[in-house]
Amino acid sequence: WVCSPAAPLSRSQRRVGHSPGKAMAAIRYASPEYWQQRYKATSYGAFEWLQSGSDLWPLLENLLHPDHEILVAGCGTSRIGPDLYERGFRRVTNVDSCTACVESQAARWASMEHMDWSALDLAAVGPDAAVSTVESGSFDAVLDKALLDSLVTAPDSGVSARRYVATVRRLIDGSAGPFVVVSHGDPTARLQLLLRTPAAALPQLQHATEALAARLRHARGRASALASIVEPAAELAGPLAQPWRRVRVFAVAKPAVTSYSADEEDDQEDEDDEEDDEDDSSDDGGAPDRPGTASAWAALGSACHFVYVCDV
Repeated sequence: WVCSPAAPLSRSQRRVGHSPGKAMAAIRYASPEYWQQRYKATSYGAFEWLQSGSDLWPLLENLLHPDHEILVAGCGTSRIGPDLYERGFRRVTNVDSCTACVESQAARWASMEHMDWSALDLAAVGPDAAVSTVESGSFDAVLDKALLDSLVTAPDSGVSARRYVATVRRLIDGSAGPFVVVSHGDPTARLQLLLRTPAAALPQLQHATEALAARLRHARGRASALASIVEPAAELAGPLAQPWRRVRVFAVAKPAVTSYSADEEDDQEDEDDEEDDEDDSSDDGGAPDRPGTASAWAALGSACHFVYVCDV
C-alpha cells in the first residue's frame, strides 16, 4: 500500500463508522487511506489496540528469545516494539503499510538505534510488491496485534487476510519462533483463516470450549482470573494444524480501563466498532460450527481477547 497525504479528519468525520452503516465502517479498517487520515488526525499519538506489550508479557516471555529476529506486523503507533527493546530484544523490525506512520515512529524512538522501521504491506501481491523481495525465513517470530482483524474486514471474502497469513508463513519458514496473533476474533472465525482445513478442527474446538468453560466456572466467571492464564485454552497439532506444526489458543482478559482522554475515547470507540464490524464482515467459509461452539466462544469473547500462537 502507498499512503498519500490527506487532511486531518474532523471529530465528526472520525466517527464515520458510527452511523452511515456497517458496510462502510467495515471496509475502512482495510483501507490505507483510512489509517493515513487517522494517524494524522491523532498526531501519530501512541495507542494500543486490544492489549499492550506489558499485558502480553506473561505469555510472550515464554515464546520469544532475545536472539530472535522479530517482526512486528502492522505496528501502527503501538509501543510493543519499543517495549520489547526495553526488555533486551534488539533485533526488532516494525512494519506498517502507512509510510508517514512508520516515519513518525522511527523519529519518536530514534534513541533505540538498533531497532528497525519499514513501510511494508504484508498483504500485497505481485512481483512489484516490496514484501516479495523479503527472503523466506528472514524472521524467527512475527507479532500481530489486530492487523489480521483489520484485513478480514476487506470486501474480498478473506483473500487479503489469507494472503497475509501465507506471507507470514513464508517469512518464518524454518525458524525457531512462532506467529503470534492477538485478536478479538474467536476461534470459530480466526481458525478459518489460519488453518488449511478448519472444518476438521471443529470437534476438537468443541471439546476445548467445554473444558475452558469449566475452568471459568471454577474461577467464578471473573474475567480478571484469565489475566494470569498462560496455558492454552485449546491446542491443535499434526494434520489439524496445517500449515503449522501446532496452533495454541490463549484467552487473555481485556484490559480494565477506567477513563480516557477525548482522543483516547474516540480511539476506544473505534476499537469497539472494529470488533462489531469484523463480526459482520468476517469470512465464514468452511463447515458450520457445532451447536453451542460459536456461542460459547462468543460469550468468552465479551470478557477476553484471543491470542493464537502458530508454531512452524
